[in-house]
Amino acid sequence: AAAKNAVDTSDWSATWNFTTSSLIYGVSPSNGATGQAVAVTIDWSTITGNTGFLYQLDTSSNFNSALLVNGTTGINSSEIYVSNLYFNTKYYWRAAAKNAVDTSDWSATWNFTTSSLIYGVSPTNGATGQAVAVTIDWSSMIGNIGYLYQLDTSSNFNSPLFVNGTTATNISEIYVSNLYFGTKYYWRAAAKNAVDTSDWSATWNFTTILSVTNVSPTNQATNITINPILDWSSIIGNTGYLSEIDTSVNFTSSLRQIYTSATNISQYTATGLLYGTTYYWHAAAKNAVDTSSWSSTWSFTTAYELTAAPALISPANSSVDLAFPSVGIQWAASAGAVTYQYQYSTSSSFATGIISNTTSLVTGSCTGLYPHTIYYWRVRGANANGYSPWSTVWQFTTESADLVPPVLVSPANNATNLLAANLNLDWNSVFGASGYIYEITEDVNFVTGITTQTVTESNKTIIGLANGTQYFWRVKATDGVVQSDWSEVWNFTTMYFGLAAPVLVSPLSSSVNVDFVAPTLDWNTVSGASEYIYEISKDIGFVTLVSTETVTNSQVTLADLLPGTQYFWRVKASNGFIVGSWSQVWSFTTIAETLAAPILVSPVDNSIEVDFNTVDIVWNSVFGATQYTWQVSSDNLFLSYVVSGTLPSLTTEVTNLLPETVYFWRVKASSGLDESAWSEVWRFTTRLNVGTANVISSQVNIYPNPSTGIFVVEGESINSVEVLNLAGQLIYSVKANNTNVIIDLSEFSAGVYFAKIHTNDGIVTRRLVKE
Repeated sequence: AAAKNAVDTSDWSATWNFTTSSLIYGVSPSNGATGQAVAVTIDWSTITGNTGFLYQLDTSSNFNSALLVNGTTGINSSEIYVSNLYFNTKYYWRAAAKNAVDTSDWSATWNFTTSSLIYGVSPTNGATGQAVAVTIDWSSMIGNIGYLYQLDTSSNFNSPLFVNGTTATNISEIYVSNLYFGTKYYWRAAAKNAVDTSDWSATWNFTTILSVTNVSPTNQATNITINPILDWSSIIGNTGYLSEIDTSVNFTSSLRQIYTSATNISQYTATGLLYGTTYYWHAAAKNAVDTSSWSSTWSFTTAYELTAAPALISPANSSVDLAFPSVGIQWAASAGAVTYQYQYSTSSSFATGIISNTTSLVTGSCTGLYPHTIYYWRVRGANANGYSPWSTVWQFTTESADLVPPVLVSPANNATNLLAANLNLDWNSVFGASGYIYEITEDVNFVTGITTQTVTESNKTIIGLANGTQYFWRVKATDGVVQSDWSEVWNFTTMYFGLAAPVLVSPLSSSVNVDFVAPTLDWNTVSGASEYIYEISKDIGFVTLVSTETVTNSQVTLADLLPGTQYFWRVKASNGFIVGSWSQVWSFTTIAETLAAPILVSPVDNSIEVDFNTVDIVWNSVFGATQYTWQVSSDNLFLSYVVSGTLPSLTTEVTNLLPETVYFWRVKASSGLDESAWSEVWRFTTRLNVGTANVISSQVNIYPNPSTGIFVVEGESINSVEVLNLAGQLIYSVKANNTNVIIDLSEFSAGVYFAKIHTNDGIVTRRLVKE
């Protein structure tokens, strides 16, 4: 190559050379692979710049047999799908790349061998107890157009029961039904495609189930109903079941019954059996071609018919003063009864409050009894065939209770500010009590002004109480005969209607320099109040509120107030129903926020050789500031020749300064309400104008600028270069002893940076822009 411009052409570059590739290599199937499907994707490497590929596939490694397959592919298509391969056959293949002018060498010849292996899946080889309708499943092979299968009771597949057939593409299973019970079957399968058929799989076998299995009634079960459900296991592929039941184990008596059930109904309800009799039964399955063997013969004995009611024994009828809460009862055994049901109730007709229990014993327990109460009880026998008649009804009476005093619950003792209207007294119930006597009075000694009443519930709503009054109350339990001692005496005070205005505490009215971050408003509590409502506003009329809230404490901590601002506040009390008057209005003024002076960044203090046409001045941000005022002057007191401005950003561009002049600059921050002090005063010196002798700026050049990361600095007597970010932090430095220096900012983010170039004549500052 050579470069040229408007007047000249450079010398040619050195001559280089390169060599193109002719290498194509196989990818898959891997060389020598076995067990491959009869439809496979052949894949090879690609070469950039191809217009397609050539491929060859053959059973001959010389690619000259009658089965040769060859062709071309499209651009960048480095694979070909081939199907209808022969089973258990070795294939050789290779590929080459082509373009518009040439064809590469053939790749190395690779080979693979197709599979002829089909193997059984289920039923597993040698499986027994199989259903007479079963799905035979074998392995699949990619590239098939179906499968062949054979099934027979002969391992040579030559009996009259021989079954064979084919399946559709990718269907590697077949459902066969109407098999014979208790019979061994042999089966095998093979795959096929359009040109070939695989070897048969290994011959597997399975044996069908011989008979069903009895389930219930369990063998030799007793006390069975005369209408029992005979249940046995099911067999898939059945068209129904047979069952026999007889009083003879040989099923030869005149009472023999035989039942037929529908498909998949593996149970039958027998009817018309005799009480207290032993029966034998078994079952069998059937399908369209066969009937299974009978199951094992099981027996059961039916329950006796219950005719007599049990005779009651104790406690004797009309017994009194029996201990509660539990009374034991007893009765005589009843012929044929397996269990007994007993009931007890406070109703002689057992119309309400019935409690029933079942037991296999001839004893029971009546629990949860109340004192001084009449209970009625009765018993009947039971077996699988039903219940006997109820016994006669007997009764007993429990003894009176030693009642404990009730435990009071609410209102809580010493409770205050309760609403007088419909106030509810509540206490815990007492075991054995049928009622409660309560008393309420304003007299702590319960001598005068007592209101009393007997109630059945463990609570009472009181009406007619006075507001702002203390009351005392107590309760005792009764069962109608005896009474407990009085409970504890508790008291409560009803609410006083009328709440005073809160007295404000702090901050004192007209306070100044109050914290604006988290000031606390505090006031005195008000008798009868349960909550307080406060308001805070910037106007004394509270037209626009800064904050308002209902709180339960007598103080609140505020947030988000403004500095240097006057606020007005007031509070009123509430008990949840009544709201009192507002307190006095107090005010306070928050402390003014003080802003820090900005920290200057660039040009660094005492910089020289600064461009007088354009200079960027940069400073750090100040917390709380919204804008900044800057000044540049040739007077360090900033009394004359001042260039200034106010803006929200952290940098500005100053133009049209004088060459070879010392300038001073400073910045201050403002929040709109507050203003910081001026920053430090920094200075910089502009460079000489072009054409002046010994102009340092003309001796330093940086290019390219902007750049994506690499900058070249050219100049005379460069000692070192330092690079600073906008925060004035040193991020890069390089020492030099020549006229060319490379700055590499490739690893830094895009933005504006400043280069300080140290020369024998001084420091030159330049702005760098990284894109």
